[in-house]
Amino acid sequence: MSATWADFAAALAEAPSLPGALCRGQHHLFDGCDFEAGETRTEAAERHAVAARICSVCPELAPCRAWSGQFSYPLAHVIGGRVPAARRRTTDTPTLEES
Repeated sequence: MSATWADFAAALAEAPSLPGALCRGQHHLFDGCDFEAGETRTEAAERHAVAARICSVCPELAPCRAWSGQFSYPLAHVIGGRVPAARRRTTDTPTLEES
């Protein structure tokens, strides 16, 4: 069973503070592809690669990944070092792979 947006919002409300998280103030790198603004999948993938590199050296990666494990995937954004992967088919919905 996949999570709903309400489930996701509730989980976000219960997110740990992660005071040393390197993503703080850089949400634009971690957000999903902004198709409405004309962003391409390639541009989003490049942005997500930067986000994944930030996650890889983040002192809060372990607790972030533990917390984010409650989400049903696929998600369209980077969280806990997990990045969306381009689908083989032509679609606007990415899948996830571990970074």
